[in-house]
Amino acid sequence: MVITCLPIHLKQIDMAPFYMGLFQSEYGAVQIFSSSICGRLVRRFGARNAHSLCCVASAAGYLALGLGPPDFPSLASLRLITALFKHTQTLQRTQLASSPDVSESRRIRLLGSHSTLSSLGFIVGPMVGGVAFDFGGFRLVTGLACVGFLTVGIATAVSAAAPAAEVAPKS
Repeated sequence: MVITCLPIHLKQIDMAPFYMGLFQSEYGAVQIFSSSICGRLVRRFGARNAHSLCCVASAAGYLALGLGPPDFPSLASLRLITALFKHTQTLQRTQLASSPDVSESRRIRLLGSHSTLSSLGFIVGPMVGGVAFDFGGFRLVTGLACVGFLTVGIATAVSAAAPAAEVAPKS
């Protein structure tokens, strides 16, 4: 959603093409190295807590990116936040794959559904981002991304804090 609107936003603030490319490449470069940080978070705090933390940090990153000053050094610095912490799909798959409460057949169905919904997000996200950009510009797009990641982060934190449901034995 945000990525499809980013080039338009960068053109609107008169960023030179070289800096636009550098800005977009920064994310992938940082993700290569920040994957190990997320792996350590999973080992230390568990997949759910790491996922929640990364979602809230990504929300903060998108909010900062939308509200930040329109110059290359500021935007590049703010983009680091999401680049460091936006490992949400990997962490979701880790959660699904390592959940002890789910049978193997259900786990396979859940992973398949996750892949389907992730793919759907790559189709619908750019459309939603484009419409939001037309209505409110880049700040609206990053605001929506912020709300989305914050919602998922809080829901994950609440589900992680909730006690596991007791299953009564069948008689």
